[in-house]
Amino acid sequence: MKIGCKIIQDILPLYAENLASNETNLLVEKHLVDCEDCRDLLNGMKEPSDIPVALSEAPLVHLKKKLFKKRLATVFITAIIVLAIAISGFIYLTTPHYLPLYYAGARTIAGEITYGGMVVMFMEEEPFYSSEVTLCFSEDVTGFYVESYWNEDETTKIYRITAWYTILDRITGRNNRHQYLINIPSGDDGKFVRIYYSPNDGTEDIFIYGSVSSSSGGVITLPRLVLGYYLIFAVIASVMMAILLFVIRKKRAVRLCIEKILLFPVSYIISHLCVMFIKGHLVITYSAQRDFLCILFITIAIYLACLLGISKFRARKEGQKNL
Repeated sequence: MKIGCKIIQDILPLYAENLASNETNLLVEKHLVDCEDCRDLLNGMKEPSDIPVALSEAPLVHLKKKLFKKRLATVFITAIIVLAIAISGFIYLTTPHYLPLYYAGARTIAGEITYGGMVVMFMEEEPFYSSEVTLCFSEDVTGFYVESYWNEDETTKIYRITAWYTILDRITGRNNRHQYLINIPSGDDGKFVRIYYSPNDGTEDIFIYGSVSSSSGGVITLPRLVLGYYLIFAVIASVMMAILLFVIRKKRAVRLCIEKILLFPVSYIISHLCVMFIKGHLVITYSAQRDFLCILFITIAIYLACLLGISKFRARKEGQKNL
């Protein structure tokens, strides 16, 4: 029985690789004696084929780029998380701990008065009026702030002093043993000075020195509540974005855009809670500008980490679907 070319051609790959049995090899060789087409096909199988280098390396190059992007995203996420932790640690170490002002002795018109957080030295030649007042801070104080402003009728210049320490300053042994000079007018021109100490603990400011030897009259240096308003705004924005996200959930392009916007107020809420938890208060602060900048830095770090994390998660999920 004569075997057709189609059957021989199906067997030729096995014959060319010496994988066929002896009987099959004999049939193929007998057919090849009289069939030139099958001989040419066999010779073509035995000749090595040149595979384009670019074509053979393309899958490897693509895989290499994909792995590099994954490593880069992992490095960025790790770096951002470390940055957020570092900023939180910096906030904890540099948070001002305001010192109270304890009265420790009888007041004198001239001389030195010592308090728990600060030493006030009055250098004067005549009662109530001197050329200057020197504020000397004790070892507990590592930082201080002096605010000055005129009263409504611009006859009295008011000074408010705040002193504090930070954990970082105590660890490093830093101590601002500074002196602060306040010029005292004679009063002949109708200009006077009053000096108060603000303990920043919700109690009244303490009258230290001035033209009126009375208390501060119930004046309290109030904490700032502006961070609370920012928190409320972030919560409202998050709720509105979440509702909008639910309404347009079927529109993928718009949904992805809303999700990116929603991440920012959510990141701000998380950052606010972290920073204010470290400070021990939810919304009140005596250093609003500093706290807001710290919250903003952590917000950006958390936001970027969330964006990269979600992008990586979606890429992995799509990869699993394609398998």
